[in-house]
Amino acid sequence: MLDSYESSRRTGVADAAVLVALDFGERDHDDAVAEFKLLCSSAGLKEAALVGGKRNRPDPAYYAGSGKAKEIAAAVAASGAEVVVFNHILSPAQQRNLEGELKARVIDRTTLILDIFAQRAQSHEGKIQVELAQLRHLATAWCAAGPTWSGKRAVSACAARAKPSLRPTAACSANG
Repeated sequence: MLDSYESSRRTGVADAAVLVALDFGERDHDDAVAEFKLLCSSAGLKEAALVGGKRNRPDPAYYAGSGKAKEIAAAVAASGAEVVVFNHILSPAQQRNLEGELKARVIDRTTLILDIFAQRAQSHEGKIQVELAQLRHLATAWCAAGPTWSGKRAVSACAARAKPSLRPTAACSANG
């Protein structure tokens, strides 16, 4: 569903991406970073920069904190990357805040994995199942965003992940 992944898959040219992997005190952090790099490579992304750091807990606004967000923005500007991939699960608010700060598309680990499945799906049934999973993930973001994410803003924020004709349903609005 991500246009850049599809275009890189067709042309064989990898998109440059800034990778973000923060250490929250896990024992196997180095192994997790190595796995994350392989996932990004599998998705057709080329590592332009890797931003790391240690934190006690995620920042509610930027996940990585405002200072680290500025460091990531500098890496995006220096590398010319259009995509920032987090090796973490981001809330819809964190993703929106980061996209506004970084001026780049922000992808979390869940979206990355779903996109890899979408690229690899061969059968019609497999493709439908992956698309359904992607839409459920997207719907969760729309529902969590509530009334602040509506109409054209919702579509433009998610245009890379959804068909423009999709709109949040009344069920989503009731949750916001």
